[in-house]
This record gives sequence, structure tokens and C-alpha cells, in this order.
Amino acid sequence: MEHENQKQANEMVKTLNTSHPTTAAMISRNRSFLGKLFPDKLDTVLYNSELRQARTETEFREKALKIVKSAQLHSIREMYNQYLIKGKGDMRRDRTHFFVEQYEELEREINLITTAFYTEIERQHQAMEKLSLPFLREKEEARIVAGVDRYHEAVNKLMSDFNNILFEDIRGELS
Repeated sequence: MEHENQKQANEMVKTLNTSHPTTAAMISRNRSFLGKLFPDKLDTVLYNSELRQARTETEFREKALKIVKSAQLHSIREMYNQYLIKGKGDMRRDRTHFFVEQYEELEREINLITTAFYTEIERQHQAMEKLSLPFLREKEEARIVAGVDRYHEAVNKLMSDFNNILFEDIRGELS
């Protein structure tokens, strides 16, 4: 039985010799209980060597882990930046298309209203021409001219407000 235990111990030492030489050296030394409690210089050197090796391995693994995490984070940032760039481009294209459509619709409506307004102004002008008193004709003409001026001011303000909405949105996005 003792021979078998010695054989198993020798195999364990061989296995440990291939993995950690300092551990193998510590195991191969037969030490007493007092030797374990009060190690000699060789045992202290072996323990310290084993401890340094464990610290070095731990530091190496920590650095490797940090490098891997940093690479993963960088990859994720790049991926999301690409999504954001593509998404923003799509949103800008859609917004531009929407505003162009709205601008064209506004212009069509203003053109229709302007045509109706001019038709009404011509009718009023013809009615003014039929007036026999010159001072009434002058007053009516001044009223018609003032109405045309107010109409054009309103159209210009409407278009200006629409443009301000467009540029306000763009400035807000760029900020």
C-alpha cells in the first residue's frame, strides 16, 4: 500500500512539474509540520515566486480583459454611430421631402387665392370706373391700392414665417 501511495505521489509531482515548476519543487520536498509552520529560506523563496507568478498572471489577464473590453466597446460605438448616421440621413431626406411638398402646396394655394384676389380687384376697379364723381373714384382707388398692398404684405409674411419654421428646425437639429 505504501508503495502504491509513493507511486501516486510521484505521478502527481510529474504532473505538477509540467504545469508549475515552483509548485512541483515545493511538493517534492518532504517537510515536517514545523517546516510548514516555519518555512526555511528556500520555502519562502518558492512561496514568493509562486505568489509573484500568480500576480503576474492576474495582471496579464486583467490587461488582456481591458483590451478586449475596449475593443468591444469601440466596435459597438462604431456600429451605433453608423446606425445614427444612416438614421439621421434618412430622417433628413424624409424631412426635406416633406417640407418641399408643403412648400409646393403652399405656393399652389397662394397662387389660387392670388388669382381669385386679382379677379376681385379687377371687378372692384371696373366698379370704381363706373363712379361718376372723381373724389369717390380717388377714394375707391386708394382703398383698392391699400387692399392690394396689405394682401402682398400678408403673403410675404406668410412665406417668411414658413421659411423661419424651416430654418428654425434645421438650426435646432444642428445644435
